Parts: sequence; structure tokens; C-alpha cells
Amino acid sequence: MAHGLFDNPGKHLHYLRLLIWAGWLLAPWAALAQPDTAAVNRLNRQARELRHRDAAASLARAREARQAARQIGYQPGLAEALAHLGVAFRNQNQYDSALACLFQALRLNEQLQNPQGQTANLNSLGSVLYYQQNLPQAREFYERALQLATQTNDRAGQAASLMGLGVAHSAEPEVALAHYLRAADLYQQAGHPAERAQNLNNLGNVYRAKGETAKALDYLQQALALNRQLGNYASEITNLNNLGEVYLQQGNLAQAEVHFRQAVQTAISANLKLATAQSYRRLVELFRAKKQFEPALEYLDKAVELEKSIYNDEKSRQVQELQTIYATERQAQENAALQAAHQRQQWFTATGVALALLLAGLLFVAVRNQRKLRLAQQRTDQLLHNILPEEVAEELKTEGRATPRLYERVTVLFTDLRGFTQLAETLTPGQLVEVLEACFSAFDQIIAEHNLEKIKTLGDGYLCAGGIPVPNMTNPLDAVRAGLAMQTFMRQWNAERLAAGQPTLELRVGIHTGRVVAGVVGRNKFAYDIWGDTVNIASRMESSGEPGRVNLSGETYQLVKGYFVCTHRGRVQAKNKGEIDMYFVEDGLLG
Repeated sequence: MAHGLFDNPGKHLHYLRLLIWAGWLLAPWAALAQPDTAAVNRLNRQARELRHRDAAASLARAREARQAARQIGYQPGLAEALAHLGVAFRNQNQYDSALACLFQALRLNEQLQNPQGQTANLNSLGSVLYYQQNLPQAREFYERALQLATQTNDRAGQAASLMGLGVAHSAEPEVALAHYLRAADLYQQAGHPAERAQNLNNLGNVYRAKGETAKALDYLQQALALNRQLGNYASEITNLNNLGEVYLQQGNLAQAEVHFRQAVQTAISANLKLATAQSYRRLVELFRAKKQFEPALEYLDKAVELEKSIYNDEKSRQVQELQTIYATERQAQENAALQAAHQRQQWFTATGVALALLLAGLLFVAVRNQRKLRLAQQRTDQLLHNILPEEVAEELKTEGRATPRLYERVTVLFTDLRGFTQLAETLTPGQLVEVLEACFSAFDQIIAEHNLEKIKTLGDGYLCAGGIPVPNMTNPLDAVRAGLAMQTFMRQWNAERLAAGQPTLELRVGIHTGRVVAGVVGRNKFAYDIWGDTVNIASRMESSGEPGRVNLSGETYQLVKGYFVCTHRGRVQAKNKGEIDMYFVEDGLLG
């Protein structure tokens, strides 16, 4: 005769209690260690909902979703989280990071055979490439997305592709208009009010380009009303700035100023730093039109300071995020331990205490080992992020390699210490290192303050660049300001050495703006480096310059001439480059 667990309830009751105790003890830890798919989906939904209202918050939710999806191996959730990360990075003008995430998402969705996800990824990639001014590739990705969306009857995907194609054909108003009108019909059928508002904004812009200001104002005001209804502050700010541009184009400076100031107020209220900086730049444009250069310069300084702080804020936020995750996990573990203790007090009997303690001990050892592994991984990740940009480091960890990136506009700054070779012959090795340490430490601080990235030192030469790893539009101004600050430091440093009866050095600074490729070199010792003719020309700007001066190429001069007083040197012969237009920067901004 078969015997079951409940044949003798009195005899086996304590076994049942032990099973219940074990389940209750294990449940909190299992919940901590294994986030479920619902949690990942919830974080992804929040990232999507915040996309148009708060790019920074959307980025934070997407990062949490990525981490949670990786912990449980939830590939569809990971693909969606990477897509949201890519869009959030795009909305913050961090195009290199956006491309890395979106290509990873596309590969995952191809493996998962998810055509709707692939369409969304292709459309997002098209938008990033458009912002990088790579129009041929942007159109190619939008066309691929449209073809896939049409095959799968994905109306929202078709509308997004058509809207993207309209943007990519902005230089051809009639072509752009045809795409936008087709997208408008599809958005009416598919819904998606946020995207419909964006398309209305684009229709307003294309009518402005055609000179039909009445239609432009009508569509832009429709978009503004819809975005205000949706609470999409970032899009609302875009609409206000575009309305201001229409009024500026009409010569209605009063209405232009009203809308630009509304955009600034909305951006500040929503704590959108990038949008605030962009709106400040619209006010710069307005006051230049009014020939009021003092307020124009004031708003330009505000815009530049905000743009530089965005990158620094992001790095600080990453550190705070790690600290918060650590504190949250520790509090959750403490709460779980208290709950387990309370349950044991209620249910333990004399015969179950030993087994319960054994289970708790095993759990404690397992959790402690898991925590040690997690902390060790975090320390490894932090070290990697100290030497590489975050998304480059992330790609290196997940893919085993980091793909080099092409940047369309980067400003490269080279310096050289004139007289260093002769000075080195008179100094001990220790004294030589002290001289370089004094100069290069000061340069490190200067470029950090001006949002430049240090690349490397080459003997007594110093190489840095602006616009990488996070692309921006201010890098020519940042580099020139940094070069002037370096020369100021050298003058002060030399004055102190002269007073102490010590030999001095002179600094040459050369700057050029153009395309570069940036990426990671090395297999055991990683280094972030840049390549391209832009780097070579910047080196020629330094070697063709003069001590105590900042020497610019003609390309950089064209980007900063409205802000600095410069002296044209004519076409100067540069080694292996022929004659190049060069300019010396004077110490002063145009007022």
C-alpha cells in the first residue's frame, strides 16, 4: 500500500512546516536575484512614455531595463531597452552612443525575427545619421524601414519612415512635403499623437522653407497645442522655437522674442538643459538681428556653459546611480532578512530550528558570494569606464570589440613646448618630469573645464580634441578658448620661473576642425585614439605657428570668426600639405 505525506498528519506536520519555511526564506532572495519579465517590460514602458518629455529620465529607465533584462536573459526586453537607450542618447545629442545601442538592438531583433522592432531600429538609426548630416545613409535606412513596414502592414512604422524621409529631403521642399502628407494620413489611422505632433511640426517647417508663412504658422500652432495637451515639454520647446524662427524670418522681432523666451522658460521649468541651451542660442540669433551684441554675448555664454555642463552632469549621474543601486540592494537585503526572522519566530518549532538555520546559513553564503561577484564586476566596470567612454566600454564588454566611429566635426588641438629639448639636457630626470607634470596637469584641468577629451601626450607634445566621445556643436569655440587659457597659464608659469631664476619654456598651439575616426586600440592595454587627416593638419597648425600664439586653420576660423578677433596670416606653407590659410587668435571676444 502506498504511503503519502499526509497519511499521518500529526507525524508529518513538521515536514510541511519546514517546506513552508524554506519557501518563505527563499522567495525574497529569489525576487532580488531574478527580476521578472514584467519588471523589465514596466521599465521599458516608462522609458518609452518619458521619451518626449524627459530624455534624462527615459535614459535612466532604459538603463535599468537593460540591466534587469541581462540578469534574466530576457532577449526581447533587452532589445527594447537598447532601442530606448539609443533614442534617449540621440535626444541628448550623444550620437556615437546612440548608434552603438541601436545597432545592438537591430542585431537582437533580427535574431528574434521581430520585424516591427527592426523597423523601429532602422528608423531611429536613420534619424541619428541625419543629425550627423550623413544624408545618403540616413535615406538608405529610412527606405529599408519603409520597405519592411510595408511588407508587414505596420502603419506606424510606415508613417515614421515617411516622416524620416521627409526630414532627410529637407533641401527639396516639394519632395519633403509629399512624404509628410503621406505620413499625416497614416498617423490619422494609426494614432500615435506624439509622432503626429512631430509630423505637424515638420509640415510647418517645410511650408516655412517654401515661403508660405500662414500655413507654416498654422501647422506649428497645431503641433504646439497637441504637445501641450500631451505634456511633451521637449517637443513644445521645439515648436516654440520654430514659431519664433518664422516670426524672425518675417521681421516680426517682438513676436520672435516672445516665443524664444517662452521656450527658455519652459525648458528651465522642465529642467531640460540641452533644450535651454538651444533656446538661448535662438536668443543670440535674435539679438544679433537687433544689433544688440551685449545681450547676444550674454546668452551665448549661458548656452556654452550649459552645453559643457551636460557632459559633466552625465558622468556624475552615473556615479550616483551606482551608489543608489548599491544602497537599494543593501536595504532590500536587510528588509528581507528582517522579514525572514519574523517568519521564523512565528513558525519555527523546536524540531525545525536546526534545519531552518542550516538553510539560512546556506542562503547567506550564497548571497554573500553573489554580492562579492557583483561588487567585483562593478569595480571592473568602473575601471573600464575610467579609460573609455561608457558606451564604447559597454560595447567592448558585450561584443568583445569596439567599432571605430566616424565623427563629422571634431576640433583637434596640438601643443608643443619650444625649448624643451635644450632644457632637458640641463635637468635631472626628476626635474624633467616635474616640469612636464606642472604643464600637463594644468592642461588637463583646462581641457576638462572646456569640454575637451585628452587623447595622449607625445614627449613634450599634448593632444586633445573636442566633439568626442559625445558629439557637440561648440567644440571649435571650446578648443580656441582652451588654447588661449593654455597660453595664459604658460605666461604666468614663466613669470614665476623667471622670478626664481629658472629657465622658461614657450608654447605653440595649433587647432584644426574636420572629420576624424575615433576608437579603441590595443588588446591588453586599451587606449582611446583618433585618426585622420584632421589630426595631421592640426599638427601642421602647431608646427607652423609661433610661440605664445594660437594658430587656426581656415576651417576652424570660419566656425569661430563671429566670436574671436583673428589676424589672417595669409596662405602659409605647411609640411606635406602645401599652402594653408592660417589665422592667429587675439585675446578677446567680439563684442
